[in-house]
Amino acid sequence: MALPSDTLPFHRRVLISAAVRAGYAHTCRYEEPAARREIARMTGVVMSVCGPGRGPTTPSMLIDALHRPLEEIAPELFSDVAVRGLTILQNGDLSDDVYSEGCENIVELLSGGVDPARGWLPTWAWMHAELVENEAFRRINEGANEDEYTAHRYFVVKNPAGAERQLAQLRGSRARFLSLVPLSRVVMSRW
Repeated sequence: MALPSDTLPFHRRVLISAAVRAGYAHTCRYEEPAARREIARMTGVVMSVCGPGRGPTTPSMLIDALHRPLEEIAPELFSDVAVRGLTILQNGDLSDDVYSEGCENIVELLSGGVDPARGWLPTWAWMHAELVENEAFRRINEGANEDEYTAHRYFVVKNPAGAERQLAQLRGSRARFLSLVPLSRVVMSRW
């Protein structure tokens, strides 16, 4: 059964998101106790997208499939797009293409705001830039009068990125600014 063309992009993004999350979980399955559960959860998401009798049906089958291009998992979803050749895992590690191509297609998979893996998955595995932007602007607007909103926007424009300590000092020195994004999410790696 073919999916309507208007739902293909969404299903494609869901499958890519689940594949990236499962791939990352596979790479840290010995260090992170919840990683195997995440792989199982994402196997269910992939099964849902692929439909009955298609695609990987067990976590081990999913991990095997992630070593091959995504178009082999769901050919009908990837027949006409550049990302069809994306391979999530290479020799058990995330491929470089995951960062350049896969992260651009991330969508929120678990509704209701409850995602048990957010505590240990990196933000790029579960949060699309659009979601980050929407959350930041929601927090800027939340309960702010016009002057506060202007001050918050000014802070974000003037300080779009920086080291965690630097942003904390800037935020602390400007008491009128609300916390836009939790500092634990501001810097996810050291350059």
